[in-house]
Amino acid sequence: MPPAPVTLSSRLQTMLYTSMRTTTNLTKNQTVAYQTLYEKIQPIIEKIKKISEVDLKAIESEMDKLNVPWTPGRMPELKK
Repeated sequence: MPPAPVTLSSRLQTMLYTSMRTTTNLTKNQTVAYQTLYEKIQPIIEKIKKISEVDLKAIESEMDKLNVPWTPGRMPELKK
């Protein structure tokens, strides 16, 4: 049975924990963990950007067309 995959959260916590209160450079293991974390988190960041910049804008636009009451985080458009 193969080992369980290491979660991004676990990688980040390990990096933070091992680098706290130290003034030395990153170890090779920390550098590899950072590179792995960086590579794996990029697609997640892109998905979040798409959701916030495209998907939510489309939903908000549709809400405005339907005169849905204001919701937190959504800027109301004032009409004369």
